[in-house]
Amino acid sequence: MTKDEYNEMVDIRDERIFRSWVNKMISYEDINIKELDNIIKSKGLTIEEGLIEIIRDKSERNYKNYNMGLYRNSLMHIGDIYNRMKDNKQPLIKYLQVCYYDIRGCMNGTKEFNKDLKFLALYIIKSIRKLIDELNINNDD
Repeated sequence: MTKDEYNEMVDIRDERIFRSWVNKMISYEDINIKELDNIIKSKGLTIEEGLIEIIRDKSERNYKNYNMGLYRNSLMHIGDIYNRMKDNKQPLIKYLQVCYYDIRGCMNGTKEFNKDLKFLALYIIKSIRKLIDELNINNDD
């Protein structure tokens, strides 16, 4: 196999990984693909930027409708998208917001919190630690 053929295979693999990730985001947030396509084309956005815009709108609706668990999930997904875009500060902010809602015990159907439901998701903690390392943040910061 030549180096060019190898590089082509790597590009194909990376494209498949990206498409799989986009499909997961679409599925997790129940996004209409045509709506995503329209937003991307009409505003000249990248796929990631289009996903953020739609998920942000959905999260605002969830917050207004007292679906705090869904709101929390949307914050996490937005953080994941920013993380994939290599924007280290935005995912850290979103993941810290998720922690706030997790330790308060958020739930759907009310803005009240249930202390019996409080937890910290391991995925979020690991993501925060990774970003802290990447940003070279220490305890004094």
